[in-house]
Amino acid sequence: WLVLTQRNTPANTSVRFAHSNYKTFYVPESLFRYQPKKMPFAAARYNQCSIVGNSGILVNSGCGHRINQADFVIRFNFPPVLTRFMKDSGIRTHLFTCNAGIIDTNMSRSQNDQPMEKLRLEENSPPVRPPLSRACTRLVSRLVRHVLHDSRYQHDSVRGVFLNHPEHRRKTTEFWARKGLVERSLSSGFYVISAALSFCDRVRVFGFWPFERDRRGRALRYHYGVRPRDQGPDNPWHRMDREFYKLVQLYAKGIIELVTKPCS
Repeated sequence: WLVLTQRNTPANTSVRFAHSNYKTFYVPESLFRYQPKKMPFAAARYNQCSIVGNSGILVNSGCGHRINQADFVIRFNFPPVLTRFMKDSGIRTHLFTCNAGIIDTNMSRSQNDQPMEKLRLEENSPPVRPPLSRACTRLVSRLVRHVLHDSRYQHDSVRGVFLNHPEHRRKTTEFWARKGLVERSLSSGFYVISAALSFCDRVRVFGFWPFERDRRGRALRYHYGVRPRDQGPDNPWHRMDREFYKLVQLYAKGIIELVTKPCS
């Protein structure tokens, strides 16, 4: 179960957080009614997916065109898409994910500086789904109200706010632990790449690079659009270097395409 649905999580029940054996997340009726009745990806299968991270390696990469060619494009944490980075990061977005801290920060901005306005959400595409494994009801409800009741977002491409099922994240973490990747928490990027393999025939990964310099020795910003707010490579929750090594292994086996050089 990738996301909470009305079938797998009834109203007025609680689910365990992904990283806790005793803390739970309560699903009230007010939130339940916005969840899909069944699993949204049950019948979906995409030929090619672009998973777009926020690493500074995207700057001057010219990869925007290749990213846009995909059938399904996934981004993270309110990336600056409609900006000067379009030629490098692309413009299309079918799904973006964000964690509780990012939601809290961005939803607290003034009404004149809304981060979702920087995203181009594809018409007739699946809904916006921010997977949240540690968010509290207050933050989730706040995002639901913001997205679904703000007139600026009343178009077909924004049809729901879906919640990542904690059990799916827990099982994914356990799977990678058996493969030698032991972390307090998988990063959203690595987790989503893992999930995408279940509904994408070909997965192209852009903007994943945890190092201070690129392959040519060029100094990089940690994030291409903003200065890092998540402690960058010193984040105690994630080991980006270990995750990247696993991505390289997946690339070597032909499971994913890992783009770490300029596209043009």
